[in-house]
Amino acid sequence: MIDFKQTIKHEFISHNPPKRKTFMTAQQRPVAIINDGSFYVGPPVARMLAIRGYDIVIGDPQEGLKSELESLGARVVSVPDVTN
Repeated sequence: MIDFKQTIKHEFISHNPPKRKTFMTAQQRPVAIINDGSFYVGPPVARMLAIRGYDIVIGDPQEGLKSELESLGARVVSVPDVTN
């Protein structure tokens, strides 16, 4: 069983994500979905995930965030008019 608390603690404190078994090919990348890309933790989390090799689906990104994430190597899909 996965110990999520330990995984989160390890990933965010050490900044070195644990090695994971994966079924993805070399061309596939993990995808993160971020609901609110314009406020609070959305933009910094999106940046962190882009740096770590994730592609991003982001709702209502703040101006310039999409191009910033793309410059970090992520493929980005923005979704306008997302409400909680």
